[in-house]
Amino acid sequence: MSQNSILENQIYYLVIILSFTSSFLVTISRIGFENDYLLVTKSFFTLIFLIFLPELFKLRKKFFKFNQIIYFFFSILIIIFINKINSIIYFDLSYLIFLLGFILLVIFLKQNSYLILKNKKIFFLFILFGIWACSAYYSNHYINPLIYEKIINGSWAHRDDLFHSALSGMIKTYGVYSNGINGLLPLNYHIFSHYIFAEFSKFLNVNTLEFYSIIFPIIIIPGFFYCFLFSCLVFIKINNNEENYNNSNIFIFLFFFFNTIYPAFTYVLAIRKLSIFKITKL
Repeated sequence: MSQNSILENQIYYLVIILSFTSSFLVTISRIGFENDYLLVTKSFFTLIFLIFLPELFKLRKKFFKFNQIIYFFFSILIIIFINKINSIIYFDLSYLIFLLGFILLVIFLKQNSYLILKNKKIFFLFILFGIWACSAYYSNHYINPLIYEKIINGSWAHRDDLFHSALSGMIKTYGVYSNGINGLLPLNYHIFSHYIFAEFSKFLNVNTLEFYSIIFPIIIIPGFFYCFLFSCLVFIKINNNEENYNNSNIFIFLFFFFNTIYPAFTYVLAIRKLSIFKITKL
């Protein structure tokens, strides 16, 4: 791997510890119940692949100098592409990604172990922050790693979790943006996130309810902090003129602009369809 700045490596360490801590907490919370250790392990190494994809491109002498956010988006596209291939061939390519994630993690730890030895207090704070991040996700009682057990014995199972799982499940199974009630009526609600979660659940070969209740704090929450912290780092460099602002960075703003304007566009279309329906009915 290429040599990154100390701050960048600390961000990598934080994200890895967040995912590992969530994996550990989810695993021990299911002791005494059916515990899928392989699923948790695959989820952890999937995140490793997502965050270390830029390092693979840096191995080449000539590569497009995008920032980590763009590469993170590329890595999600790779997972979606692998899902398409897996549906055609009879070989699960996802295990190659898990193996690659393991190799990248070993290389990173080997090259940057000195950061842990020199900053033991920061390492300990990262662990505490990981415990807090995972606990905060489960503390609102919307979701629980024992979601099946809670449903079976009649305990609290919030409708939001079931609703979002149903939407992602319909996209995963039928490729339709709908909740499956009263036919396959279109439901344009958080389309992008539901589609991404559907692809992740397909990649990990798990249903969407388990993804929201078990996998979400292992992949999505650390992925959020990864994108957030590196976005802050990019803007700090830009404001301090530490690096030239190249044209590739404009893709960040186009990406967020698209995800801002597209829901508004679909909302306008829905209003127009609803108005036409009312006029026709009258």
